[in-house]
Formats: sequence, C-alpha cells, structure tokens
Amino acid sequence: MIGAVVHQFPVWYWFIEDAAITFSYARNLADGEGLVTFVGGERVEGYSNPTWVFLLAFFELLGADSFETAKYLQAALAAFTIPLAYLIARESVAEPDTSDVPVLACVVLAASAQFAIWGASGLENALFNFLLAMALWRMLVESRSGAWPWSGFWFFLLAISRPEAILYAALGGFLFMVYTLIETRKIQPTLKWLVTFWSPFLVYHAVRYNYFAWELPNTFYAKIGDHKVPKPHIWNGRGWKYVRNFAYEVGHAWWLPIYVVGLTSGRGWRAIAGITATTFLAVAILLPIDQRLLLHVVLAFTFAVFYAAIRGQGRPSRPILFAAVGLVLTFIGMSALMRFWGSESSVGYPPFLTDA
Repeated sequence: MIGAVVHQFPVWYWFIEDAAITFSYARNLADGEGLVTFVGGERVEGYSNPTWVFLLAFFELLGADSFETAKYLQAALAAFTIPLAYLIARESVAEPDTSDVPVLACVVLAASAQFAIWGASGLENALFNFLLAMALWRMLVESRSGAWPWSGFWFFLLAISRPEAILYAALGGFLFMVYTLIETRKIQPTLKWLVTFWSPFLVYHAVRYNYFAWELPNTFYAKIGDHKVPKPHIWNGRGWKYVRNFAYEVGHAWWLPIYVVGLTSGRGWRAIAGITATTFLAVAILLPIDQRLLLHVVLAFTFAVFYAAIRGQGRPSRPILFAAVGLVLTFIGMSALMRFWGSESSVGYPPFLTDA
C-alpha cells in the first residue's frame, strides 16, 4: 500500500487536462448551479464519470477544492485497491494459506506505471480500479458463501463510472451466475444479483435522462461527429483507429498470443481455438494501412504454430525452438529492410470495411 502511494509522488502535481472538466462540474453542482460547465450554462452532460463527479462534489460541499482533494482521494483509493487485489488472489488460488501468489499480485499492481500515472491523473481511474476490485472480490466471496450479492451494487457504481464499464458489470453478473450454479445449482442468487444491480441502475438513468434529455453523454456524440449513427464495422472509423493505434503504440501485439493461448490452454480443441483467436485478434487490431509485412500478425501466428508443435511433441525440441526464433528474426529483419526502403504494405481492405 505504501509503495502504491509513493509510486504516485513523481506525478503529484500533474493533471491530465480532462480532469478540469470534472472539477468544474463538481464545483458547480456543489454550489447549486447544477450539472453545468459554467455558471448559468445549459445542462449538457459533458462528463462520462458520474461517480467521480459526485464524490468530488461532496468534498466541494465541505469546502475542499477538487484540485487538492483529487490527489489525496486517488492516493487513498490506490492504497486500498492493493489489499483488495490480495483478497481476490486468495479467492482464486487453490491453497490460499500457503500460496505466494496473492502477495505477488499486490507487488505487481503497486509497481505498475499505468496504475500509478493514470491513478494520479485527476480523472476517475483510481476510483474505477477500486470499484472493480471491490466488485470482483465481493462476487467471489458471495458466490462461495451464499451471502446477499452486494457485488451487484458495486458493479452498478462501476457501470456509471465510465461508459464502457457496463461490459465489466455484464461479465461480472455472468460469472456470478456460473459460480453460484456450480456451488448451489440454484438460479435464485442470480436473480438477487440482477435486482441489486438493475434497481439503482435504472433509477439513476431515469433521473439522468429526465435531467439531460439525451440517451448518452454528450461526449459520445461529440466523438462520433455530427450526431451520426455509429457504424462499428467501419474499419477506418474513429473507434477502430483508436483501438488499433493504442494496441500498436503500447506493444500489446507482442503479448496477444500469451493472452489468448494462456486463457484457452494448449490442449486439444482449445489449442486450435486459441491459435485461431490469436490470429484473428492480431489481424483485427493491428492492421493499420502503413504496416510493413504485418510484422505483429506474423509474430503472433508464428508463436501460435510453434507453440502447438512443441505441445504436440510433449517436450520442447531444440530444432523447433531454434527454427521459431530464426523465423521470427527473419521476419523482423525483412520488416526493417522494407521500412528502410520505404516499401508500403500491399494489404487491401474489403469495401464494407472502408465505406464511409
């Protein structure tokens, strides 16, 4: 916990600019002006993190400025997320009293640069992390003990913390159903979870819609442009470009095989499913127009093929391992030469992916 807080010190006086939007809404709400960006302004939902806005507004009511309050709140939330990670790991290992995995989980989380930097940015990330960890821990405990599923309420708070967080709640509810069915063979716990989640969720959105008269936050309409209906299948749309560029710039392509094959395991039909999913994800996420030789796709596919070959033999074979490394290095060299020569990828896109 100390390490997680100290990790935020280098960026203690740094804020991402979007945080000022949240601070403005929180101040105006506390001052009685309503949820507006400036005094006397129109009711426009220019934020997408209601729980963070309301939390900061509470401290604004007490006379605390959000620029100061946010930093201390984020440090406290980061600190208390660490023991929650420990408890989640304890629920997940076979022998919690002797396993070192829970402590390792805490160390890795506290050492995460993303956890520290974005947790101290002034935005809702620290609160989001805390709520997600709390919801997961309670879900695991309740599915095992049969207690009332208050995890549904924590997932509700999470779901209104960021627009995409409803997906976390959907997955949490599904896992709760699976775990309780395994333990009790009864559907009643799942119904209780749904009531606990949906009751406050529907009430909140009814009040919100009555206040703003728009189905979604204004930030959504601003980002898709001209209030157009979003087209998720358009490869050159803003959303896919954002996902592709993010995955490419932070290097997640290198880890895609490990992510997917690790989740599906490497035996039988699961190995085939893992290899197929790995290749599909690599192509779907990492196919920018100027990509030379589709390097990351080739690496993901190469890893998957040789992983299957190694598992098929029962033990690693030196020729296979050397061939895998050699092939990867060859592709890297060819890609570097093509970049040096200025060659562009000749990969095209089907019309339905590029139509505006």
